[in-house]
Amino acid sequence: MTGRRTIGGLSLLGGLGVGAALMYLLDPEKGADRRARLRQTAGDTLSATGEVLGNTVSALSSRASNLGSRAVDVASDYIQRGKEYLPEAEDYLPDMRKEDEGFSTTSFLLTAVGCCAAGAALMFLFDPSQGRGRRKLIADKTTSTVRRSTEAIGKKARHAGNVAKGMYHQARNRFAGDEAESGPQQSSFNPDM
Repeated sequence: MTGRRTIGGLSLLGGLGVGAALMYLLDPEKGADRRARLRQTAGDTLSATGEVLGNTVSALSSRASNLGSRAVDVASDYIQRGKEYLPEAEDYLPDMRKEDEGFSTTSFLLTAVGCCAAGAALMFLFDPSQGRGRRKLIADKTTSTVRRSTEAIGKKARHAGNVAKGMYHQARNRFAGDEAESGPQQSSFNPDM
């Protein structure tokens, strides 16, 4: 209830302020002069703001360029060190001296599509109304898949062990007749180990 009264009071004050400003600017006697002064002041302010923003953008682009060139220098240093340590890998490392290549259109488009897909996936998963349920569903499905995969791998491993045991026993039985003729011999192979 207090929130509605506060919003209502602020709306009333805002309406009064807008009405007073319109009355001040549209006054039949001095309104034209006030509007001209306001126009001049707004133009000067926008001009000064444009200059400040232009200087800021210029300074930021200069710093970004410097940072980029430093990053290229550091990367070149590391690549050079790698080339010194691994001379046989020189054919596989990119050549950083070629500055005119840049990004190809295909790699740029694939990067843009990948970023859009990642953004859409994040929006899908972190949606305020249904995101929690979607994340829970993904977690449940992942847990189920891992559990079923673990069970299947365990079954296959047990099957392979049983097949190997069966092959051992078959081989032992085949040679049992030979052992009976030549005398008992101890086998050093133990399938239970």
